[in-house]
Amino acid sequence: MTMGPKIGAGQRMCAVLTRDRGEDPVGHASTYDRIIIAELPKPWPRLAIHGPAASQALLDLVDHFQTLRMRTYRDDGEAGVKARGLNVALIYVAPDPEYSSPGYKRVFHFSRPKEPFSVYCKEEFQVPEADATELLEALLYQKPTHKWQEALAKSIANVRELLVCTHGSRDTCCGTFGYPLYANLRRIADSTAGALRVWQATHFQYHRFAPVVLDLPEARVWGAVSPDRAEMLALRNLPPYTLRNCYIGWAGVEQGYMQAAER
Repeated sequence: MTMGPKIGAGQRMCAVLTRDRGEDPVGHASTYDRIIIAELPKPWPRLAIHGPAASQALLDLVDHFQTLRMRTYRDDGEAGVKARGLNVALIYVAPDPEYSSPGYKRVFHFSRPKEPFSVYCKEEFQVPEADATELLEALLYQKPTHKWQEALAKSIANVRELLVCTHGSRDTCCGTFGYPLYANLRRIADSTAGALRVWQATHFQYHRFAPVVLDLPEARVWGAVSPDRAEMLALRNLPPYTLRNCYIGWAGVEQGYMQAAER
């Protein structure tokens, strides 16, 4: 009997197979009205919120919010989720020795403007660790945040945030391909005088196109970013078409043909 070619462990990874097949990633970016990001130290198990750094209060908050969103979707569909302000992505990033402050947690809130737009509105809080869960609750449920106005960072609207999924315990491809890209981008960020920050992030889908990057505040999603394209993505020093085949889509328009047209 004639045997077929052997397939190595790396070739069994979904991201490798996707690239080998030449699959176009565009059109798969999720559309969110709001994106909330909070610092959460590693290690991250498969569900990062179950890691040792997460408090019981945070775990209860996230569980309640996700249950409410799922129940709303079941009862009222996607329209109900949007109407109740529950169309939110919650992502965690690892604290960075240079960006983060001991005893404090950074929380980002990106919200979709109602008028035509090209970037999401950005808020960045840096609060004592004891206040972080209460702030997250206020942001998730759209409660007043006046209590933390003094914690809002100034002059950060033009700071670009690149989130690279390195959540290997959730998906092998994200750990295998994500961390080297993160390390490369993080070195590049050091040369931008604070105009760019790069973060290790928990899973936000798209592992078939790993390594994946969420580019904020524009909320564009990139995938299969090879090492030679890292500098292009970070510094935008070449024409956009050079990254055409890495573009998963913009969260500002609906999935599918609209995102393909926007590309």
